[in-house]
Amino acid sequence: RIVGRSDDMLIIRGINVFPSQVESVILTMPEFEPLPGKLLSEDGLLITSSTCNHDSPVSHWGVLRTSGGRFHTGKDENAWATVMLPKPCYVNGVIIVTNGGNHQRLNNMIVQVSDDGQSWQNASKDLGECRQQVIKVEFPEMGARYVRILRKGGPDFFHLYGIYCYGRDGA
Repeated sequence: RIVGRSDDMLIIRGINVFPSQVESVILTMPEFEPLPGKLLSEDGLLITSSTCNHDSPVSHWGVLRTSGGRFHTGKDENAWATVMLPKPCYVNGVIIVTNGGNHQRLNNMIVQVSDDGQSWQNASKDLGECRQQVIKVEFPEMGARYVRILRKGGPDFFHLYGIYCYGRDGA
């Protein structure tokens, strides 16, 4: 448990952070078994289709690390979250961690990959109705620099606590 006064504030890379914000994310992360291969997304960059007043950008960094984080888009049609991997890799699976609520906002997700962040190839089929907090998506190894979780439909909010891409380094 993280202890501190409620008015304690840290400034990390120019962003005001309260210990209670970090604690709330860490305490809500479920445990899960990783997929085969190396965790590729840990040093990547998260890019989302939009942001809103429910979002906490200070928590974005954790979405790609197993410690957990969170992001929250605005009410978008076909909302998405893209992971720019640190370098080209071979991806064979993604673990998606939801917040445990509002699952209807997460229906019809698709995992896609891209070399250039512009043209996308489906790595998974439509994942259908979302009912669980940890979603494991495995697929044949695919070369990629970008991995995107696309939530088809809307307009609606889109929010996740974790996106973990697994596989192996590229050549």
